[in-house]
Amino acid sequence: AEGQIKEALRALGYYNPKITWKVSEGESGVGLAELLLTVDPGAPVRVRRRNVDIRGPGSNDSEFVGELPARPRVGDVLNHGEYDSLRNSISNRARRLGYFDGKFETRELRVDPPEQIADINLSFESGERYRLGDVTFLEGHGFEQQLLEQYVTFEPGEPFHAGTVANLSRDLSNSGYFSGVDLDAPPSEAEDRVIPINIGLTP
Repeated sequence: AEGQIKEALRALGYYNPKITWKVSEGESGVGLAELLLTVDPGAPVRVRRRNVDIRGPGSNDSEFVGELPARPRVGDVLNHGEYDSLRNSISNRARRLGYFDGKFETRELRVDPPEQIADINLSFESGERYRLGDVTFLEGHGFEQQLLEQYVTFEPGEPFHAGTVANLSRDLSNSGYFSGVDLDAPPSEAEDRVIPINIGLTP
């Protein structure tokens, strides 16, 4: 029980709690005892430094570097959930914008419990941004190619954006012509960082 309490408190920035406990006997004849733990969380660990560095081509992409989660900020009580959210936000943003080769060069949360300080150091190398390739409608749908191409609102070679791909899938689904839309745009099949888009349609 003490271990679980300490683990939970660390996630919220309290690394030096004082925990006392006692066991009281249950009512006569019932045979049950009660464990009572009293917790003094102590002084919290606070963020001393926050360094978030986006490197590579993504550093010049305003959609990538702009408006990252503000917390945890310098001076905030350390919250591991907020740190995880910041780290995951960078990874998710890289995938959404097509930086599929991106990776963390440094991913560090350094905590000094006696000094009650924590330093955050995140360095992400974006790599080159992938691009959208040709759209291929797989055979079997029974529709004219010219009709289907009207739903494609981007040109091959445009920077990849998950929202662009999702909009194409949504527009086809909402057209009323198809009971199924299977859109596949796998980065693993890219050539020279150009991702082909294959779409299977069920009338």
